[in-house]
Amino acid sequence: MIHLSEIVREYPGFRLALDLSVAREELVTLLGHSGSGKTTTLRILAGFEKAHRGAIILNGRDVTGLPPEERGLGYVFQDYTLFPHLDVGQNIAYGLRVQGRPRPERRRRVEELLELVGLGGFGKRPVHTLSGGEQQRVAVARALAPGPEALLLDEPFSAIDPERRASLRQHLLRVQRELRIPTVFVTHSRTEALYLSDRIFLLHQGVLEDQGTPRELYERPRTEYAARFLGEANIIPGSATDRRPHMIRPEHLRLNSEGALPGRVTEQGYFGAWWEYKVETSLGQLTLTTRENLSPGEAIRLDLPREHLVPLEPSPRI
Repeated sequence: MIHLSEIVREYPGFRLALDLSVAREELVTLLGHSGSGKTTTLRILAGFEKAHRGAIILNGRDVTGLPPEERGLGYVFQDYTLFPHLDVGQNIAYGLRVQGRPRPERRRRVEELLELVGLGGFGKRPVHTLSGGEQQRVAVARALAPGPEALLLDEPFSAIDPERRASLRQHLLRVQRELRIPTVFVTHSRTEALYLSDRIFLLHQGVLEDQGTPRELYERPRTEYAARFLGEANIIPGSATDRRPHMIRPEHLRLNSEGALPGRVTEQGYFGAWWEYKVETSLGQLTLTTRENLSPGEAIRLDLPREHLVPLEPSPRI
């Protein structure tokens, strides 16, 4: 288990303050825009940066004052940082050599990890001959080779072509599930976070904006910022009886000829499996997704099912 306890890190114009835990075998995502504090959090956990206050507990062991190499963590950098003068197998075995493991053990471990990440037989290949996705898998294998207590990944798919990211997400999830290793994954992509995570920590301006399972954050976000970050969101203004704004997702709006809310279609877009429409109403412009084919200018009526209206709270601030 990982526990970042009351961590504070201050820079000119920015303050990171958070408290979070990662359970055994859990894959969590630190999600947020650039500058939200997610990579800083990961670097503090790894020991590359120091917190001004707080403690880092790893499996009951206080590692706050330890250097990175003594924390027992595997780290995958955004740009992989593979050694260009070493082949694939030598890259993976690097940490084992530093640990003084005997050569037969290193060879056996490298072969196991190559199979695990789907690169069996790649051990002798120069790293410059690999695709970006293959290099990323080598970087994961190298981080896992010494047997770390947890795995940390800093936006590992950011340099990968979009069409290849889906298969890499599947590879990473399979590896993590097989090894059952606690994993902290940093990304700005809500798609990656929703697909991979057991839990998501959404960071905004150095604080924890919201947290929960992917389904909890998507369907029941706590704040307007969280609602909009996790997907398209309709924000309904507060009323005299409940001043809180409410959120409803476009797919939860219901077309109904007898619906309570009249509207007029102003824009349309086709996305293959569904249509997306902008609808002008007395509550403002709403986004509707449906398989129904509507036309710009068409008058429609909508229902807003009560079970899908989510009350929103103000964003937390330090």
